[in-house]
Amino acid sequence: MGVKLMKPLVSVIVPVYNVEEYLPECLDSILSQTLRKIEIIAVDDGSTDNSGSILDDYARKDKRLKVIHKENEGVSEARNEALKHVRGRFVGFVDSDDWIDREMYEVMYRMAADKKMDIVMCGYVREFAGHSRVKNMGIKDGTVIKGKDGCRQFLRKMIGPAAGEIPVTESLDMHGVIWNKLYDARLLKDIAFCSLKEIGSCEDLLFNLYAFNNAESIMFIDMPYYHYRKTSRVSVTGRYRPNLVEQRKRLIDLIHDFLCQNGYAPVFYEALNNRICLGVMGLGLNIIAKDNKAGCIKKVGQMREMLSEEYIANAFSKFDITELPLHWRVFYRFAKNKNGMGFYIMVKAIKLLINIVR
Repeated sequence: MGVKLMKPLVSVIVPVYNVEEYLPECLDSILSQTLRKIEIIAVDDGSTDNSGSILDDYARKDKRLKVIHKENEGVSEARNEALKHVRGRFVGFVDSDDWIDREMYEVMYRMAADKKMDIVMCGYVREFAGHSRVKNMGIKDGTVIKGKDGCRQFLRKMIGPAAGEIPVTESLDMHGVIWNKLYDARLLKDIAFCSLKEIGSCEDLLFNLYAFNNAESIMFIDMPYYHYRKTSRVSVTGRYRPNLVEQRKRLIDLIHDFLCQNGYAPVFYEALNNRICLGVMGLGLNIIAKDNKAGCIKKVGQMREMLSEEYIANAFSKFDITELPLHWRVFYRFAKNKNGMGFYIMVKAIKLLINIVR
């Protein structure tokens, strides 16, 4: 029997594209939430597998699921379309190859509503093939941040590390994801996701900068309610993207424009500078991707060209590597000196270690 349509407390946005293998687990985990007054807005972004049919089958059984079918444009455009249909007081996001614990939105909604929080965040689990790993967010359970200044300081951590903070590449986008957060819907008015065709990645970070800029209260719950499936993303993130350097430059420009337009202090620009330097790891991994058909010498040249980009070279001229562990000092020294061969060898070694850890 279908569930009677009701005014939702939480709207959950799910962009969907060719995930028939994982989609039922994702939908089951949302529809079985202990918080019953929810709506799920699933946008089928032109899937060519059975994802669209799966969504329609689920929608016939549970009226809380609204399905929108559209031509393929990308995840940002799918989320933007869903935002037009939100009816809930709060908004959450779930990726269609992930899943969530049954009590996630019950707990987060209660905290947001009872304590009058604009944004509530929780921990998450990285799900690998055969094992799981809880992500250490580095925030104490029950932490509450109030006031514009406090919310801006958290926003700064999303941009990058500042002086005295250990710059860890792996944690660069840990706070900037959207799917472990519940937002007051009022914060999201007039905010849209930037197309990945324009910036390549980190569309959720840009979205969060504007959302957190509007916020006046944030709360963190140290419970890993969200399950982020790493195995399904390996093939996607491992593809060679020839325009990634240009797209990354566009992303940096947009973050810089955001800081200028909203009157942020110099420490925010320092954090952005450090993000640029830490980001060369991902740019290097892109160059050595298997489907980059260039030979070794050509890839070394691509490394050198990337490190010689004006915005990257300028960032490294201010990047302090003295407090880093030895191996990272060596890695970033190669980058700082635009040493394409040394950087290429280090990136290959790091890629090998990543595969071993997985």
